[in-house]
Amino acid sequence: MLWKDIARSRIPRAKENREDMPRRILHELGHLTMHRHGGTQPSRPAEREANQFASAFLMPANDVRTRMPRFITVNTIIEAKTRWRVSAMAMAYRLRALGLLSEWQYKSACIELGRRGFRSGEPGGIERETSRVWHKVLSQLWSERRTKSDVADRLHIPLDELEGLICGLAGSIVRPERQEARGAIRAIE
Repeated sequence: MLWKDIARSRIPRAKENREDMPRRILHELGHLTMHRHGGTQPSRPAEREANQFASAFLMPANDVRTRMPRFITVNTIIEAKTRWRVSAMAMAYRLRALGLLSEWQYKSACIELGRRGFRSGEPGGIERETSRVWHKVLSQLWSERRTKSDVADRLHIPLDELEGLICGLAGSIVRPERQEARGAIRAIE
């Protein structure tokens, strides 16, 4: 089962840094696809490959090359990150990997981004994405009187793991009103 192939501590939570979450998910997907039989011990080459996989998936080389100017500043990186919906550090990493930043420019950009608070978070971050699919699925399940506990049980995962994975991804969902059973006794004031 795919769930058992991933260490639970490595799965990004929905509450975490919005810009970095897709990269982290794709990083783990890279491990699953490229290092399936490599054991559980992380190695530098495996981590580098997983980072490259995630970066290439989120920021395709041709798209980045055609849209980036010749002279790239930290402000350019901050502007560009919004197009690909990634963190500023991930954007800088990709620019370095594509040869659009020299090693010195990359290190300087990382230092400046860190000074501006982009190493620990994303000032002025992107709006949280929601999933239309999750919204429809959860709405349907709730209309059938199924709970998140029921879903977690059917998936054979702990409820807190399910909560962490879908927290906020479905947007706001209005649970259906409870209908009184026919013939139910009601208090009349």
